[in-house]
Amino acid sequence: MSVPARKWALSKRTGSSARRAVLNCLADWMIGDDAIECWPSVETIAFTTELNRQTVMKAAAELVALGFVSKKRQCESLKWKTVYSFIGYVPSEWINAE
Repeated sequence: MSVPARKWALSKRTGSSARRAVLNCLADWMIGDDAIECWPSVETIAFTTELNRQTVMKAAAELVALGFVSKKRQCESLKWKTVYSFIGYVPSEWINAE
């Protein structure tokens, strides 16, 4: 878990408990204080947040549309994954934030 990413996520007003849960989950999957990306699966996010798969996919799409998150698809070792990053998030600005 990245504490700076978690602080950044907690500072955002998403307007929805599902979007908030997904945003916080993504922050938890950013490993290390200087992390800027994560790639949990929809199933992992659903398990962690206790939201159903469709709700997770909708919330993630809304976070992208609202400008909180960007996502891209990458293929690694013949396996596709979705990589998420926070828009406007600079880890060094959040390391000592309260």
